Amino acid sequence: MSDIIHNEPGILEEQCPNCGSINSHFDDEGKFHLCHVCDHAWSFDSDDPDYDDVDVDEEYLYSLYGVGNNA
Repeated sequence: MSDIIHNEPGILEEQCPNCGSINSHFDDEGKFHLCHVCDHAWSFDSDDPDYDDVDVDEEYLYSLYGVGNNA
């Protein structure tokens, strides 16, 4: 099982949320952390390469609020 964790101040990214160990590594290709003690995998919101992307459906915004580039 894996967890997706929201980045918050004070959280140690290398600390396993399952067993508390800091004996872990970050898999740069898979974008997740893996604990060497219990084999638990986890990632953070910010590990997602699309984390800062904002998907905006302009037609939906226009239908709700009358804003957008609907010409």
